[in-house]
Amino acid sequence: MAKIIAGATGIVLAGGASRRFGADKALASWKGGERLVERVCARLRPLFPELLVIVKHPARFGFLEGPGVAVRQDLLSETHSLGGVLSGLRHCATQRAFVCACDMPHLQSEVVRALWEASEGYDAAVAVWGGTIQSLCAVYSKNCIDALESMAGENRLAINALFARVRARFVDESELRKVDPGGLSFFDVDTPERLARAKEFA
Repeated sequence: MAKIIAGATGIVLAGGASRRFGADKALASWKGGERLVERVCARLRPLFPELLVIVKHPARFGFLEGPGVAVRQDLLSETHSLGGVLSGLRHCATQRAFVCACDMPHLQSEVVRALWEASEGYDAAVAVWGGTIQSLCAVYSKNCIDALESMAGENRLAINALFARVRARFVDESELRKVDPGGLSFFDVDTPERLARAKEFA
């Protein structure tokens, strides 16, 4: 059984527009009657005392509510990851939280742990894979809230711009390959075709 990360919250962002998917991908069918967002929550649930799922329309996600899992409203009207991260940090009771997207069905627990350990002494610890900053596979602290609020007020909505404003640590691919050699954690589901491929890996 996976060991719970003490003093931690897991946050799953499920309020995106899903434009490329053509429907709300969080509610897409996974396997065994599960929805995609349920699969991601199941990956994280053993690691965290509490999971928060940040959504635009909470009534659609009531099926997720249960012991250790709460659905919370995205506090900003726009659909972007900055608003989801900011909302999650405002809602969570812990100083730090791991944040991921709802379309990462193969997220590995050891990647989460590596990022958590890397976040000690920083405001954020962010995965880098394939030369790309994975801002939705990262640990954020509440110290980021002021910067995120400023960015939202300035209509600067690119989440990666946050990392120049806070103490950020980037956890590069060479480190992450030690715990996830194939990088399955970073296979996201942007289209129905990628969902079909992701199911093949399960």
